[in-house]
Amino acid sequence: MKKRTQRYLSIILALMFSLSALPCLAAFAYEEAAQEASAEEESVGEEVGKFAEGLSFAGYRYRADGNYFYVDQDKAWQGKYGYMRAYDLIAPYVLLEYDYVRVHFTYEGKDWMIQLWKGQYGLAFYGAETGVYYKNASDSEDTAATVYSHVSGDDMPWMQTALYHDPDLVGDYSEEFVTPYEQTWWSTGFKAGHLTREEPASELRQCGLITFKNEELANLFAEGLKSCGFTQAENGSVGIDSFSLSGPTVSYVWQDISDAENTMPIKIAVGTMLFLHFAAVMTAILVIVGGFMGMGLLLLLI
Repeated sequence: MKKRTQRYLSIILALMFSLSALPCLAAFAYEEAAQEASAEEESVGEEVGKFAEGLSFAGYRYRADGNYFYVDQDKAWQGKYGYMRAYDLIAPYVLLEYDYVRVHFTYEGKDWMIQLWKGQYGLAFYGAETGVYYKNASDSEDTAATVYSHVSGDDMPWMQTALYHDPDLVGDYSEEFVTPYEQTWWSTGFKAGHLTREEPASELRQCGLITFKNEELANLFAEGLKSCGFTQAENGSVGIDSFSLSGPTVSYVWQDISDAENTMPIKIAVGTMLFLHFAAVMTAILVIVGGFMGMGLLLLLI
């Protein structure tokens, strides 16, 4: 009963993600102030940036160098509840439109899952994530409610995530941000703004660097990437949806591959149904109102 309650609670908390977009107000304020600041006001803009960096909301913080938000892993409430596939299934219906790739492998009695995300996060953000999780090894097939816990201690790799954006959809990708290279279980970055096309999120390109505690883990991750459709680069030249392997370090470029379900047909069908229901209700109201008005006019004429 306790585990079931925790799972339900974790799903509710995941749905609350979009509410945590409130800090974007600070980013908008800082960006606007920076754009309007004159040469004499540059020091004021720097102070605003430092102030914004000191703020924390629901585990999210702002980094002036790059003008993006990220998750402070030491204060991330999400880490207490792990991750399950149900989050990704629910996400499109709570304004979280992202692509994702899940890499699975087993190592020393643990089923590992390294997941990549990129896309639109609510109405206010777009960004990218890389999360590293595991659970006790099992022969049972995962379900939507199978919970993975984030890795900890020495199992946490060193990671860095860079995001590139092609807002005009012409193949010209420019850098949005590069996160620090640090030991973590969750590398994240979120920019204030909205994508030109939410689904799929191919106008975003995520470039990552992951250094594991040993080469065996790196090799297992590399094989997992191949299973997801990535190709291994030759001579270290990493192209789109490919990776390179060097000792315990894997670097990758992810753009077009996605395990995410295409929910647009469902949304169109639901939207059409809701519109037709709304139109039917409004028509009925107009008919009723028109009937009463007609009766009123008839009584006046009589």
